[in-house]
Amino acid sequence: MNLFKKLDLLLGSFGNIKAMERNHVDVYTENRIATTVGEKIAFSATGGIWIEHQELAGFNFINCTFITKKSMKTLKGCRLDFSSEKSLLLLNSDTLEIDSDYSNVSNRWISHVAFDVTNLDLNVLENKLSEKITLYFNNEQEVFSTLK
Repeated sequence: MNLFKKLDLLLGSFGNIKAMERNHVDVYTENRIATTVGEKIAFSATGGIWIEHQELAGFNFINCTFITKKSMKTLKGCRLDFSSEKSLLLLNSDTLEIDSDYSNVSNRWISHVAFDVTNLDLNVLENKLSEKITLYFNNEQEVFSTLK
């Protein structure tokens, strides 16, 4: 394997674009993953969910940061389900266009999505009444366990 790595370095020094991409270390996206702002509310084996509350002109929003093993790039938006034994809270994303940034260091994707919420929704989020959170996007789903 070491021989192939050296060969890629040699080809990259001669200007081979594919070899340069294989050797590139993405420290910018990895730094964004490491310094995620907000409160971590859920985790999974592949990542987690961080939220940050924001109020704009009397409307409440939560800005969510998702770190997953899958790209969430879509033009259809996403849905977030907060479920427990007694209740179910469904949130649709405020923005339909979602883009993800890839980090080749940790092989993970980071995505930022805003959700429009009511005061009742904020109560569920602040009291951590849900047991699991399911993220739906592009006919795929990812399940997260909530932190208590």
